Amino acid sequence: MDMAIDQEGATETASADALHKRVYVAMSVVAAIRGCLEFIPLWLSEHDSLMQAVLEAWAAALRVEATPDRSSHLARPMLVEHVVCSLLQATRAMANPPALLFKLLEVAGRSSEIVDTSFVFRYVWDDLVVQWSIAKRREILGAFLPRLADNSVSDESNAIVLQHLINPMVATVFTLPNIALASSPGGAAASDVATLSPEQRGAELLRAPILSLIHQRGWQAHMTSGSQPMVASKASVRLELVQLSSILIRHASTAVADLRKDVIKFGWLFIRNDDIMIKNASYVLVAQFIAAFDTPPKIILQAYSSLLKAHQVE
Repeated sequence: MDMAIDQEGATETASADALHKRVYVAMSVVAAIRGCLEFIPLWLSEHDSLMQAVLEAWAAALRVEATPDRSSHLARPMLVEHVVCSLLQATRAMANPPALLFKLLEVAGRSSEIVDTSFVFRYVWDDLVVQWSIAKRREILGAFLPRLADNSVSDESNAIVLQHLINPMVATVFTLPNIALASSPGGAAASDVATLSPEQRGAELLRAPILSLIHQRGWQAHMTSGSQPMVASKASVRLELVQLSSILIRHASTAVADLRKDVIKFGWLFIRNDDIMIKNASYVLVAQFIAAFDTPPKIILQAYSSLLKAHQVE
């Protein structure tokens, strides 16, 4: 028995040593790849196997525990930094294809405790979120929303993309003054965008099939006919979806008016959530709903009464 335990411990130690060595070697390889991308920016896009190897090296680095007495102690953060920078270079060179952009954000978000990745989020905000046309935003939404029902995509990844790209991208449609329209129902030119009201911008952004996807993947997927929400995602995704819903109700209530019953059901169910952040975000959503639509006094009183008792959870 003791011998079996000793053998198992030796196997685990050997496996850990192999992983540390792999990280050390991968650091040098990915550094070389990063250097090559300076001269051949599309190199990763032309070699799928190379892209996969870079992502596998990053995943291996996340599995390694940081221990000062290991040779990989410094190699680990250096490897992660090289991967993040390589993905950013490739994303820029390829004009930000949605799948690669989502992966870049996931890698940056999950690596933020190892190295500083704030430069990725600055790039996304300065070069993409505040620059994209409404048509481009529709393209990104159309690529992202099906991921919410894709079991191969982690909730952590979806939450990061929602927080750093989708929600800011949707919110700025209504708050920035000079967002171009690639096309609009009336054939408005890009220079006419400043004359459009927030409701008109919302109608353009949410044209079919975008609103239907938000309804199916966001609101309906988290509800049942009972009193409790389905466990369709982790708390981090639910929080971001509640905040996205608040943005739409506040700025584009006319566009979502036909679905308002499901929106209020979605918000009301999460008021009962044990997570205090989701609960408070849901109160904001319900308040936005009451301000935007004619709401029965009974619902208003229930929301107010529930809010008065909310401090008891804290």
